[in-house]
Amino acid sequence: MDAMTDDVPLQFIGVWKLVSFERRQVGVETVVKTYGEHPKGYRIHTTGHRMIYMFFAEDRKASVGAVTDADRIAWSKTMASAAGPFESIGGNKVVFYPEVSAVQYLQPITFGFEIEGNDLTMTSDPIKDPTGGPDIYFRSTYVRAE
Repeated sequence: MDAMTDDVPLQFIGVWKLVSFERRQVGVETVVKTYGEHPKGYRIHTTGHRMIYMFFAEDRKASVGAVTDADRIAWSKTMASAAGPFESIGGNKVVFYPEVSAVQYLQPITFGFEIEGNDLTMTSDPIKDPTGGPDIYFRSTYVRAE
């Protein structure tokens, strides 16, 4: 993967603010909004073909007093993050290769994306559910932050 040798659109590069995040099971209409109706977070794509994201649930709670193991467990269940390189595989598809991840799920993930004005929508190809369930895919939307 050489930086800028593929055909990723320049509009894909930048800082994107998370608007929505959905987890869906393949073949099932049910939508799970893992981080609530109004999640918080960002996704960054660089010209050097690096990607990083951090997502947080809208109802994350601060600790009361000293931080406890229960606080740490709750925080772990209400966030996601990963970073690593990405490459274009043509037009509006990229493959993300996580090198680090909050859940240590380090498998490549292919995303299709659409950019309309300052809005970005990304939809993953189906992946194996890390919890062992049926295959899943993710759909997330963003607004350009810069």
